[in-house]
Amino acid sequence: MKNFYKLIIMLIINLFFTQFAFSAKTSVPYQYLSPVPGSENNMRECTIIIRPGEYIDPGSLSSPDLIQVTGTKSGQISGKLILSTDGKTVIFDPNQKFNPNEVINVKIGNLLIASGGNQTPAYEFSFKITATNEKTHLRSLENYYEDNLQGDISADLKTNEFSPQNISENIINDSLPEDFPSVTVNAFEHPSQGYLFVGFYRFQAPNFGPSFVSIIDNYGTPIFYKKATRMATDIKVQPNGLLTYFIGNANVSQSYFYAMDESYTVVDSFCTKNGYSTDLHELRILPNNHALLMSYDGQLVRMDTVVEGGNPNAFVRGLIIQELDNEKNVIFQWRSWDHFKITDADPNISLTDSIIDYVHGNALEVDDDGNILVSCRNMSEITKINRETGEIIWRWGGRNNQFTFLNDNRGFSLQHNIRRIDNGHYTLFDNGNYHDPQFSSALEYELDQQNMTATLVWSYRDSSIYSPFMGNVQRLENGNSLIGWGGTFNGTPGITEVSEDGTKQLELIFENPYINYRAFRFPWKTNLISTDVDTVSFIDVAQYPDTASFHLINNTPRDMLITTGSTRTPVFSVIDSLPILLPASGSVDVSVKFDPVTAGNINDVLTLRVDSENEGFGCQVSLIGRNDSSGIVKENLQKSFVLHQNYPNPFNPATTIKFDLPKTSRVDLKIYDILGKEVATLISGKLNAGAHSVKWNGVDMASGVYFYRLEIDGVVQTRKMMLMR
Repeated sequence: MKNFYKLIIMLIINLFFTQFAFSAKTSVPYQYLSPVPGSENNMRECTIIIRPGEYIDPGSLSSPDLIQVTGTKSGQISGKLILSTDGKTVIFDPNQKFNPNEVINVKIGNLLIASGGNQTPAYEFSFKITATNEKTHLRSLENYYEDNLQGDISADLKTNEFSPQNISENIINDSLPEDFPSVTVNAFEHPSQGYLFVGFYRFQAPNFGPSFVSIIDNYGTPIFYKKATRMATDIKVQPNGLLTYFIGNANVSQSYFYAMDESYTVVDSFCTKNGYSTDLHELRILPNNHALLMSYDGQLVRMDTVVEGGNPNAFVRGLIIQELDNEKNVIFQWRSWDHFKITDADPNISLTDSIIDYVHGNALEVDDDGNILVSCRNMSEITKINRETGEIIWRWGGRNNQFTFLNDNRGFSLQHNIRRIDNGHYTLFDNGNYHDPQFSSALEYELDQQNMTATLVWSYRDSSIYSPFMGNVQRLENGNSLIGWGGTFNGTPGITEVSEDGTKQLELIFENPYINYRAFRFPWKTNLISTDVDTVSFIDVAQYPDTASFHLINNTPRDMLITTGSTRTPVFSVIDSLPILLPASGSVDVSVKFDPVTAGNINDVLTLRVDSENEGFGCQVSLIGRNDSSGIVKENLQKSFVLHQNYPNPFNPATTIKFDLPKTSRVDLKIYDILGKEVATLISGKLNAGAHSVKWNGVDMASGVYFYRLEIDGVVQTRKMMLMR
């Protein structure tokens, strides 16, 4: 009998804890209210949002009786009334935090007059503030970012010590930071135009960093990178043209999305409000410049009352979705506590752990009807939410699936990146964690939302690739699909572009242990630096080697130092000595040499970039050369000299520089600092053919990047080295 009563009590409490929205379905005479009437576990910093559904007369907000807010502990609560830039939403922003575990009562008067002259009805409701204090809430988010990216990755993979691979391509004269990941091209047919946007993240304990949000070409050569000590992800171009990315901080409450313009200047930032920390997975800037973001909400839950064997002090993470208006006011807030049950989680998600992430939202999309699609990874579900009311429209996949899969017995498991595409279909990245056989794939479905059917119309899989976490699919304008494989390692592709018939057009592999959360392709051009030509052509050349010049233009009021002038083959090279000083608001002529050794057409790209340890940017010029069939084929009669990397590097305070001469030559070896200032001359004179070495002692030099420049009979090579004290 005792066990019987215990079971009854458990079932009652289970109903309460797994469905916090116990009174959310009561009739409300407003289109939208937040917090949901009768809801629990609201944050102390929450605002009160009221939307009647019509445009509001701004003058009606002046009434002191419009909104009255009282707390069972706080008493009368004053605050500021804000009319959103959408003209339809009123926000009450309290002047103080609510108290833990108190009930807040809200009285809305009938003075809120719409522009059409109608009065809104008076209404009264209440909600409850969480008993979980701020320290406990933050503790529930410990290892928040690493946990979020890893998902349910196996313990073996979490602790695996990866062996670095030397997979860098043959880049000549490149001054990238030493820890920038190398990229190898695994397949190259006819990839699409535009650059690739990736957030390289060093996924290795215990530091899980650094990261580089980057823009790279189809060969992996960067035209932009920005380094972060910890996590930096999800760099992409928003519809308004801004370049956004996420930077994670050890203090999750200080993590933000940032927006840059074409000059890579940070012009805006975005974060969730109402006491919630910003989640890394998604920022969508909408056509009206509103922003959609997510947060995870950690609450203490007695899981022993929810499932057998549950932890009585479990941290359970809910999902929060917010829409911010143009002035960063929260005008829409959706909480999983109000609409989902904890037991909605995928059957493979353990509900007996001490930390439970039962939803794990990882993508937001606005459907063509304006409503929100959210990918709930740990529920294996795509949920459609009414953006006006907050009510669930339908659920696709998982325990609560409402769709019939017509031609797909596999479905999707722990998916990422739901997207609506131009043909009206939906794409997503299926990680496939709990499928048998286990592989990841890109999927495209046609949904009939009237008859509730899902038809799989396209898919791509590579049987050698399984990505247990992260990943995305982007449908390109030419019909190709760009797949970011997310959590792949050990020589497994990080990015694949495929045509509609599944033919690989491009495939890139990242250096271990770097991975990339998402991959995108967009057209992009910075306004910091430009050239007067897009292509330098060496066609119908009478003799070899041949040279040509173009203007490199500085569009800023500050000097630049071009430290990289890289090509992929030695056939093309920059004649000018590096680094090149590019004066403020001025230009320089850059000379390129074409020196082929075989007949035929040769294509290359010249990358000119300003590099530092933490940031780099630049531009590219296409190079076209032809060594025609007229018999002018230059024989390789003279070997070029070789300048070796200094050793040790980094060094303190001395290092050795070695070089090889093919013949007796005039030699000048000099050291320059990062600003291009000469700081030492090591050799100046004639040397015999053979191997040479010289030692440089930087005992009087400051820590930082230096360049050593070797000039032999008018030909120059430059390398970078690092002095670290």
